[in-house]
Amino acid sequence: MTPTLVAILALTVAVGVWIRKRKRARVSAIDPNSAEWQAAVSRARTTLPLLRELFPAHPEQTLVKVAVSTASGSREHVWAQLKELGPETLTATIVTPVLDPRSEAGKAVEVPLAELEDWHVLLPDGRIRGSFTTLAQIQVCRATGQPIPRELRGIEGRLVDA
Repeated sequence: MTPTLVAILALTVAVGVWIRKRKRARVSAIDPNSAEWQAAVSRARTTLPLLRELFPAHPEQTLVKVAVSTASGSREHVWAQLKELGPETLTATIVTPVLDPRSEAGKAVEVPLAELEDWHVLLPDGRIRGSFTTLAQIQVCRATGQPIPRELRGIEGRLVDA
């Protein structure tokens, strides 16, 4: 193997590792089985009456977090644009980029309300209602010394229900 080929191979491996680390930094730093996550999900579900109150006034600014099955058979926790909020189910369109390249962003999902993980309503003044799992993720990152994902930096002060 020539020195040039070795250098190209080493560079390719280094870039691959760097990209993988960047993707992981975007991924939730909180275990969905942890006490923090479970408490956040519980709080989101117990405040469902508030979501029912806010959704009609802010339909375009209302997101829900749900777990969906990926093409590879794992579960991915995604944000989706809430379209309908029924008595027992919700209908939403996935808006966050999915990590499984075989899964589809933009896909409509119907989820039992018992499986709702979180909700998020952006108010006209920039404040955010809900986002309990987001707050838990920020708190876990701080407590464990992990970097707070780029997408979450700066919104903590806008979380009304913190």
